[in-house]
Amino acid sequence: MSSASTSIPRFAIIGAGMSGLGAAARLKQRLGSSVEVTLFELAPSWGGTWFYNKYPGIACDSPAHVYSFSFFRKANWKRHYAKGGEVFEYFTELVDAHNLRPSIKLRHEVTAARFDSHNSVWTLSFIDHTQGEAAEVQTAKFNFVIMATGAQRCLIQPKEFDDFTGQRTHTARWDPRIDVAGKNVAVVGVGASAAQVIPSIQPLVKSLHVYQRTPQWVFPRPDQEFSSWTVKLFTWFPLILFFYRAWIVFKFDVIFYRAFMMGHPLARMFTSIAQKHINRTFGIADPIKAVPSDVLAMTPQYPVGCKRIIVSSIYYDALVKPNVTMHYGSVQGIDNGTAILSEETDQTTGGKVVKSTDIDVLIMATGFDYQQWMRPLRVVGTTQKDLSDSWSENMESYYGLATTGYPNAFSLLGPGTRPGHTGLCAMVEAQVEHIVDIVQYMQSKRLTYVEVKAEAQRKATQKVIDGMEGTVFGAGCAGWYRNDSGKVTMIWPKTCRSYKQQLSEITMSDWTFS
Repeated sequence: MSSASTSIPRFAIIGAGMSGLGAAARLKQRLGSSVEVTLFELAPSWGGTWFYNKYPGIACDSPAHVYSFSFFRKANWKRHYAKGGEVFEYFTELVDAHNLRPSIKLRHEVTAARFDSHNSVWTLSFIDHTQGEAAEVQTAKFNFVIMATGAQRCLIQPKEFDDFTGQRTHTARWDPRIDVAGKNVAVVGVGASAAQVIPSIQPLVKSLHVYQRTPQWVFPRPDQEFSSWTVKLFTWFPLILFFYRAWIVFKFDVIFYRAFMMGHPLARMFTSIAQKHINRTFGIADPIKAVPSDVLAMTPQYPVGCKRIIVSSIYYDALVKPNVTMHYGSVQGIDNGTAILSEETDQTTGGKVVKSTDIDVLIMATGFDYQQWMRPLRVVGTTQKDLSDSWSENMESYYGLATTGYPNAFSLLGPGTRPGHTGLCAMVEAQVEHIVDIVQYMQSKRLTYVEVKAEAQRKATQKVIDGMEGTVFGAGCAGWYRNDSGKVTMIWPKTCRSYKQQLSEITMSDWTFS
């Protein structure tokens, strides 16, 4: 690879998922040939989450027009909530529309990135796995680096399952060789992927055992296909598509956001909708009657939104089928290689009982360890400290976009930038626009170095912390967005619109340029 000493700034983007592709596309769209962009992707394809996740029933839980970029609108989505394959197709269309294929280095694993203070460049160490087992570590220099590694890389695979001798898979790395037809199957977890897998496989299996430790709020999904005439209307009249998408984005980002404010009338309305969804499934028409134990066990004891909301109109229906058994409690381990040992709450007495259930197939819908950040990748800046370690200790960053001590480096969806109420694309887009603005300014002034100031970073972090007050995110329930000490590290507690406004202009006093 060429060095970074050329007159054209060289960008390394680590990761070719949704955020990495969005960054590359926008850099090329706005800056054209004035920059050189290279994407490093460990997988054999781009797409990130939408390449890896191929489990039965995989679909986006945000409306398709929300989970897309405003600079690359799609008129011909098939459904309001797109299936996983169609989302992957969208990003492939993005790749081709912006001629990104030549810029993507597939099966290239970046192992380290180190900043050279003397030359203001980053040295990336990487392995080209296309060369097979003989591949050696190579290096290349870049003027800027963008971390787009995503958070759904580090799978949670409990060690308790290591002794299972039957077929086993994690939803995010679905084994295509698994055939659940006529089998006794266990699904551990009741999160987003479980809510999609369970209805998909329930009609096929002999028996299905679902293990729930903590219930989650479930909302009906108003999903339907777009009619051919609607698609034609969006295609022929882009302005109609623009306003339709703007309305959907506004509804989810600005209106629905109010439901995540403690005590807000919309929060009470959302709780009522979710409770009625449970009641409808289990046939509770009279609120005076005794509530069935299953309803009590599946009703969360925390505010709506404190944990991720599940969106499905068929999940509860699958749980009440005759071949489905719910287990409320924690999995203790594997018994005799083929049975799940669990400590459960007896729904009649309330006491604890230990059960052993024989199964053929184990499906782990156990989620991801978001707190690993970019590990095992090491990003070392001027302080010689790994960026993931810095974030783990204090979560401080400048709106999740830049971190003091790591010049000429940007991160996408870093600490405090994931909205709990809508899709991610709007946040990524706001970050990418700000990065491009900074690079354009640097090019106009012939500058080569940029670093966020410590005081600006501290104030930005405090804004995120202060923003939690009065929201369900600070309500105290355990979740993917909290670290081991209980601190909320992942969530942006306000609207995406407010985040975009925060980054609408470069605050020159927040940065050091040279």
